[in-house]
Amino acid sequence: MIEKPQVQQIARLGRARFSQLFKRIFLIAFITMVLIVGCLQVVLFVQTRYLLDNELDKNNQQLLSQIQEAMDTVRRDAENLMLRIMVDADVNSFFSYPSANVNSFQDVNTRKVIHENMAKWIWDMPLDSIVIYTEATDRILSSDYGSSLRIHHPESNLMGLIQDLDLPNGKVAYVLREKKGLTATQQEPILCLTLICRKNIGVGQYGYCFINIKLDSLLEIIQQWNLDPLSDLMLADGSGHILIDSGKQYDDGHFADLNLNPQQIESIMTIGTGTFNTEIDGDIMRLSWMKSSFDEMRYLRLIPYSHYATLLTHLVYTTLITLFAGSAVVLIVSYILARYAYRPIRLITQAVDNPSPEHGSIQADEETRYILMKLLLANDQNIQLEKKNLQQFEDLRHAQANVLQAQITPHFLYNALQSIQMMVLMETGNPKSPAAEAVLALSGITRSILQKGVDTVNLQEEIRYLEKYIYLKKLSYPDRLQVEIHVPDSLMHWNVPKLCLQPLLENVILHGMPEHGVCRAVISGNVENDRLIISLNDNGPGMSDEQMQDFNQLTNQDVIFRNQHVGLINLAQRLKLLYGNQGGMLLSRSQLGGLCVTFFLPCQKTDSPNGAP
Repeated sequence: MIEKPQVQQIARLGRARFSQLFKRIFLIAFITMVLIVGCLQVVLFVQTRYLLDNELDKNNQQLLSQIQEAMDTVRRDAENLMLRIMVDADVNSFFSYPSANVNSFQDVNTRKVIHENMAKWIWDMPLDSIVIYTEATDRILSSDYGSSLRIHHPESNLMGLIQDLDLPNGKVAYVLREKKGLTATQQEPILCLTLICRKNIGVGQYGYCFINIKLDSLLEIIQQWNLDPLSDLMLADGSGHILIDSGKQYDDGHFADLNLNPQQIESIMTIGTGTFNTEIDGDIMRLSWMKSSFDEMRYLRLIPYSHYATLLTHLVYTTLITLFAGSAVVLIVSYILARYAYRPIRLITQAVDNPSPEHGSIQADEETRYILMKLLLANDQNIQLEKKNLQQFEDLRHAQANVLQAQITPHFLYNALQSIQMMVLMETGNPKSPAAEAVLALSGITRSILQKGVDTVNLQEEIRYLEKYIYLKKLSYPDRLQVEIHVPDSLMHWNVPKLCLQPLLENVILHGMPEHGVCRAVISGNVENDRLIISLNDNGPGMSDEQMQDFNQLTNQDVIFRNQHVGLINLAQRLKLLYGNQGGMLLSRSQLGGLCVTFFLPCQKTDSPNGAP
């Protein structure tokens, strides 16, 4: 007969609510989705930043290089033309003609040849005009005049340039200026980039050549690359003076007008090419520059950084949309999975609450209820077994502590009795003899060892036991054993494990006693961070770093069985069993040259004479 389940047992299924199951599935799926999307977006962000910091800047530098090459070509051709003009024989004749021969046939013919050459030079290059001026006769020849000669040049700003400029002989200078008309019916002034060169033609007298290039002609060269209308291209000389600005906002300005700091200006002036961000008129701009290939001119391009950040903005929007869409998908999938996972529990609950034929055969319902009952009974059995295991574990801990403590006794008593036996054979029956004192000390130690029900004693009692042990050992090593104890009186009432110092000193004597010489051991104690720390330093051979590391790792195990260093291992295990993670032992290099054994435990103060807490 199938066993009927109890109502209390079946009621436990109510804990597994559908909402709780749905929340868990949704949380797991959502976190997984966020991690996947986050990793993908991080990869895309890194790629985008690489594109911004490398590809876009690289393309910008390439475009700037093309503009620089075209502009340098125009300027180089203009400078070469100017140098040809300044060494032309007819131009030199015009410069040096005396004022008395200004209307001679030779002078007129020279000016005619110069004007013919001017027409040819302007035709070959995109120049606005060429002007030749001599201080010797205050005369000027210009392509704007046709074939006529002018005395006293009407362009006052050009004459002012001649007076203000301190040009070295044969050096070409650039000036951005408004070029005025030369006749009474003059046209509107036009912006020109004027090249000026000076030549010494006598004592205190010079000849000048001016080549005017329309600014619009240079901007047409720039626009061949279809620059972004929001970008701005500039041409500046070696002193930071801006000669050309495609946006016509900083014409005839300076780098300081761009609100650049001195460090940024120095970078532009000293480094051939580069890029950085700067704030200009309240907007963050990406500034790229490149030095001219043949002089100190600089080409600069300003692009709003918002263009660069567009990709990052799109990436943020894409991430938000992906998270929103992913959350909706995760919500739907989690609901479906929760219903599918909850379906067996729902069927079992329905079968128990309403065991009718509508839900299937009676046999199937009874089997379902029987399985449910068995699961609940198994759960109860597991709980009972877990409690039983915990109790057995506690019993095992106490048994391990007793066994480890008892392992010290046989080895110690054997060595002590051997020493006493030798003394008894040598001494008489005098009760004050060393043999009698040794027997008395041994009996006190034996009594403390065999005392049951006490795991800890105060430090004063432990040191008293240790002094008896030292007395016994000095019977065997009267002149070769020196033990110093440096423990403050304020620590004498702190609890320590019973017989915790004797195994340490015994280890020093067994492994650190030299064949010849004195074995020295120093025991010290102090309190740090509410922990009692006891250290024993010796001058023995010690251990290698690998051996100390292996021992320190060994003391972290639950149960250890080793034939070497039994006393140290026993003490480490007792500290772990008594205090858990708050107690432990550590081996290190001693300042005396040997081994330093340090153990620590939580501070526990007692006033009872036998050390019981």
